[in-house]
Amino acid sequence: MGQLKRFEDWPERLASFITASQARPFAWGSWDCCLFAADVVAEITGTDLAADLRGTYNDESTGFAVFNRHGGAENILRTRIGEPLPNVALAQRGDVALFKGIDGIVSVHPSGMMGVVIGGDVAILTPDRMATVPLLRCSMAWRV
Repeated sequence: MGQLKRFEDWPERLASFITASQARPFAWGSWDCCLFAADVVAEITGTDLAADLRGTYNDESTGFAVFNRHGGAENILRTRIGEPLPNVALAQRGDVALFKGIDGIVSVHPSGMMGVVIGGDVAILTPDRMATVPLLRCSMAWRV
């Protein structure tokens, strides 16, 4: 995939999207970690990285099957965005990060969950709520 280009007003779009999404309940196939990250990227760039995944699963079992078929979270991100940053500390607001679980938050899928950098933290979507984890606790990050 080519370089993603952010809209000029991407910071406002990102902040508004995160704020508006805080109370939205988790739902496999429409509002899970993968589609959350893809929706944020679409909001700030206009590019839907998960267009081919939408409508292909609707529960944990079919979601895991789709993730596994695509090689897990890291491979999904590599094939749609490109190579990760050489160091997660280089990630900036609006970038996508991969989180594998800490501090009582366990990744839903063994390959990790996708989140969006919102400063020194990463917004992630868990089955219970939207949460934040420290960026430096993420294993990889990709420039958007």
